[in-house]
Amino acid sequence: MTTGNTTTLDAERRIRAALSDMSSALSFSSSSPQASSSRRSNYLLRLRTYKASTWFAKPDPLTPMLCARHGWSNTGPDLLSCSRCGASLCFEVDPTLPLAAAGALAERYRGQLLTGHGKGCVYAHVPDASTYEEVDEGECGADE
Repeated sequence: MTTGNTTTLDAERRIRAALSDMSSALSFSSSSPQASSSRRSNYLLRLRTYKASTWFAKPDPLTPMLCARHGWSNTGPDLLSCSRCGASLCFEVDPTLPLAAAGALAERYRGQLLTGHGKGCVYAHVPDASTYEEVDEGECGADE
C-alpha cells in the first residue's frame, strides 16, 4: 500500500532524475572553447559519413547537416545511427512518391531525429548549435 508521502517521494525522485538528465544535456552544450571545438570536430566527423551512395535524394528536412546536428551518422543506405546511445533509424523514401507525399513523409521522419534517440541520450534534448550548418567543403572531405 502506498501512502501520500511515498507517492510524493516517488514523484520527487522522478523529477530529480529528469532534471539531472536535462542538466547533463545542457552541460554538454557548454560554451567553453574546448567543448565548442570538440563538438564541432564530432559534428564534422558525423557529417563526413554522408555519401551520395548511401544518403541519396532525401527531401530538404533530411539534409546531412540537419541529421548530423542531431547526432546522427549515416551508417548504410538510408540508415542513421547514433554513436552515443546506439539507436538506429531507417529513412527510406520511395522515389516514385509524388513530391507532396515525399515531403510529408520527410517531415514525419524529421521528428524522429530527436525522438529516435535512446533514453538519456544528450541528442534527444539538445542538438548541436545551428552555426555548424555553415561548413566549408574542405572541412567535410570528398564525397564518394
